[in-house]
Amino acid sequence: MTEATKEGASIGVPPPQYFRVSLGERLGVAAAAVVLILLTIGACLTAAFLFRESAVIAIVLAAVAATIASFAGLVAREAVSRWRLQATIYAGHLSGFLPRRRGFVIGDPKEMKVSLGDIDRIETRDELFSSLGVTTGQRAYELVLKDGARIFLGADRDMLPAHFGRIVEAITARSHARLVDRGMIDGDAGFLLVAGVKVPDWSAPPLQPSDAERRMKARNRTPALLLIAAAFVVLARFIGN
Repeated sequence: MTEATKEGASIGVPPPQYFRVSLGERLGVAAAAVVLILLTIGACLTAAFLFRESAVIAIVLAAVAATIASFAGLVAREAVSRWRLQATIYAGHLSGFLPRRRGFVIGDPKEMKVSLGDIDRIETRDELFSSLGVTTGQRAYELVLKDGARIFLGADRDMLPAHFGRIVEAITARSHARLVDRGMIDGDAGFLLVAGVKVPDWSAPPLQPSDAERRMKARNRTPALLLIAAAFVVLARFIGN
């Protein structure tokens, strides 16, 4: 996830550290977006071709195309975000670009340039979302400057390689910024974590330990539930064939 180089380093100044989502991840998401777009186009063309023969089948295919198109749009936006997301730490400054999508919650894009000495602390917390009986989460990070300004850095989602955590590690290694854990909070999953996802303000109190423990147990079950669901899909296709 992290790329570092000594190019451009001055004498007595630590070499710059560059942070980008790995090339493999970027290409993988971009390829998935292309496949979904092609499937959408194929379903639309098939629906148009079959309309005269069977309007019902054509309408069903059009509905399928619309569903695939919605997922294609989501994956395409994710791909763009992963390509644009970048950060650099050099000569006592943190700079880079933060896209709108840097976690489950959609925020505002931001060109970032801040002195490491101006960072008072980095607040972090677990944000949990439950939808259709499945609980997942993300580890969120927010920079708090000495003048009180706040910059939402981003959130590392479950089952994906950490990115923002690596940036935070580099910041704390090169500055006196404190890392403050704000515990765990519940977020609003919106529509299947696709639209309308919300989290409370950072001033919101964390969950009580007993509630946090229950959420963690549900969160830890999610990979197994997804694996079982995938196995059922494969089994159904095998039986169908």
